[in-house]
Amino acid sequence: MAELILTDDEMNAVSLLDEWSDEAIAQSVRYCAAILGVPSDGGSENQAVFMHTCGQILVCICNKFNSANCKLILEGVTEADKKLGDWVITIEKR
Repeated sequence: MAELILTDDEMNAVSLLDEWSDEAIAQSVRYCAAILGVPSDGGSENQAVFMHTCGQILVCICNKFNSANCKLILEGVTEADKKLGDWVITIEKR
């Protein structure tokens, strides 16, 4: 299993996963990856389904907290060592 390297701030931050074991987190990630799949050919149909699935998951999580809106702030996002910058994802019920 890969080693998770965190900064001091990340280690000290409050997280919903604080009481989860590394094994439970790994199982959850594998489960989500199996459900979501990965758009293999980059086709627009696959991308649209993938994006919709991600949105559905975010809405369901927001709903579990009985919230009509949520703002996620992602700092220092990277993908395959490419720096994508800081992002804000806003979810609002109409």
